[in-house]
Order: sequence, then structure tokens, then C-alpha cells
Amino acid sequence: MNLLPIEKPLVVGQRVSTILYGHRFGIVTAIHGNQQPESISHFGGFIARGGAAEFDIVYSDSTQTKRLPEAIIRNVQHSIFDEVAPASEVKAAVKRADQYVDDQVAIANMKKQLFEQAKQALLINPEFDYLTPLSENHKATSPNLKKELTRKFKGVKFSVRLDGYSAINIHWNNGPTVAQVEAVANKYEEGSFNGMEDIYEYSTSPFNEIFGGVKYVFTHRSETKVAAC
Repeated sequence: MNLLPIEKPLVVGQRVSTILYGHRFGIVTAIHGNQQPESISHFGGFIARGGAAEFDIVYSDSTQTKRLPEAIIRNVQHSIFDEVAPASEVKAAVKRADQYVDDQVAIANMKKQLFEQAKQALLINPEFDYLTPLSENHKATSPNLKKELTRKFKGVKFSVRLDGYSAINIHWNNGPTVAQVEAVANKYEEGSFNGMEDIYEYSTSPFNEIFGGVKYVFTHRSETKVAAC
């Protein structure tokens, strides 16, 4: 396929591609307003302005963009080809995109339902009947963690302290290894830090919503050597 000359307007069925969110091909399925390709101007090689129309596009992965401004579709992130898909393909693309939206809504609803079922199961699970639900005490997170550790590692004294609202520090001497304590404590973390993007990514679990959670749980093990007789 060749690129469409910049002065030519797009039509429904125009084939396009974008480098955004992975390289994807798509079809223009609707055009809103009057196009003004002659008014498009670029600055610095990647900033564009002008145009008056907006475009609906369905991509090959069934995702869609609604009302994409003319200045953006004619910017460097997009390519416009001189090939036009037949009306039957455009119609099929719209149907496929609508079905994709319906499927995503159904999946989201199912996940929400399963999440709620998991929360209710925790409330009646005898394994955790000694923990205090947040519904009874909104400050129960660190006490619950301490209860678990004390129950798991009998005879070991743990200091479990909330640091602000986002972290818990666990201190103990001798006894279980850091890995053993983290195997119990990690489920109290609500997510993890993504160093590549420098953001914290939440993945709150049913356990977090019932028995508590914080952004970070830090473990600090000390060791006292017993003097030889």
C-alpha cells in the first residue's frame, strides 16, 4: 500500500496504521465534520495542529478510537494509506469492535463477581477466623499481620509497626528467615513498585480488602549469636 497524498481527504474505509500501543492497522469507520487537510501544520516534527474533522477507527485487534482529531491522524504517529476497504469490511469491523466492548464489559463484571465471592469466602474461612476484618476495625492491618506471624512462628517476638499510611516495618531477632516471614507478610502488600516506569502498580486482593493491606511491607531480621560455653 502507498501513502495517501497529504492534500487528499480521507473517506470511510480508509486504511490507516499507528505506532501507538504497538504497531496496529485499522480502518476509518466514520468521519465527523468537514476535513481541512490544507490547514494542518507541523512543529518540531511531531506536533500538529489544524483540521476540523474527527475520525472513528477500528483496529485489527478489535479496539477502537472514537473522534480522533484530524491533526492527530495526520501526525507522525499515524500513517494513512491510499487503499479503501469495501463497505462490507467496514461493517464487519464495527460489529467486531462493538462485540469486543461487550466482551470486555462481561469479563469485567465476571471478575468483579469472583472478587466479591472471594471476599465473602475469606470471612467464613476457618484458617483466618482469628483475624479482625477491617469492617470491624479499620486499623486492623498491622495487628492482623502480627497475629499471623506470632501464630506461625511460636515463641518469636515480632515488632510490627505501621509507618505512616503506606508501609509496615517488621522487626524480629533470630528465628525464621526473611524468606519465611515474607511468605506470610507479602499478601499484605497491595501491589508492587514498577521501576521501569517509576510508578506503584496496585493489585489489591480480596484479602487486602477484608483483612488489610499497605503499599509496602519491609522485613528487618537481626541475629544474636549465642556465646559458646
